Amino acid sequence: MLSKAQIAKELGISAGRVSQLIKAGLPVRADGKVNRDTALAWYQSNVRQQSKPGPRQTKCAPTAGIPPPGMGQTLEGEPADAPRGLGEQRAAPPPDEDYSQARVRRERAEADLSEMAAAKMRGEFAELSEVKRMLGGLVAAAKGRLLAIGNKLAPELAIESNPALIRAKIDAEVYDALSELSHAAPSAA
Repeated sequence: MLSKAQIAKELGISAGRVSQLIKAGLPVRADGKVNRDTALAWYQSNVRQQSKPGPRQTKCAPTAGIPPPGMGQTLEGEPADAPRGLGEQRAAPPPDEDYSQARVRRERAEADLSEMAAAKMRGEFAELSEVKRMLGGLVAAAKGRLLAIGNKLAPELAIESNPALIRAKIDAEVYDALSELSHAAPSAA
């Protein structure tokens, strides 16, 4: 019986890759040990050999949606479906995706990231936390300005008996507050 690290060394793959293969059906005992002969037989029947590996390709390509060694893993060894930097889940690859399709998908994702970085530099894209902070500042300013209306108008309205004049003063103050807020420059609060 071999540990994940030992079977990984035997197969020439990483321990994280062994974990992926276990999730894909590689037989493992309850104690986490792997039978060498069973594992090698399963690996031979479930991972096809590529005819001509390229300079950056591995010698074995997966079948049945198992990504090649190193793909779908992070440097920290976290699962492939772990949340990423922007708080989103990475989409799972299609089950019938081969290695070249996975490379194309990865290259498109990298191009998307480059485009987002360029858009951010041009000022067309903002981090969600930055937008939330800015909106929070605007909401706080609006709240403060609108709550001040009562204190400002109370002495004037206390002596008024004409409902039309009272409404006109309230409307004028509300419009004044809204105008002031619409001209306020957004600041990073």
